[in-house]
Amino acid sequence: MEELETLEELCKNVSGGILESLELLKIIEGIYEDDPKIQPLTNIIIKNLQKSFKNIEKCRTVISVPD
Repeated sequence: MEELETLEELCKNVSGGILESLELLKIIEGIYEDDPKIQPLTNIIIKNLQKSFKNIEKCRTVISVPD
């Protein structure tokens, strides 16, 4: 059970990091919204972060065990 708690905590930490990165990138996107070189890159990164967040949330669901 200790390993499961470690996996749950790890997923929680990864999820938090992804969310924080996504929010920071959205701020950067707003600053450079008129830059045609930056905008496509930020859009791709935001989509990848959103996909990664959804995947880590699926992992959290799979490894969580009801008490």
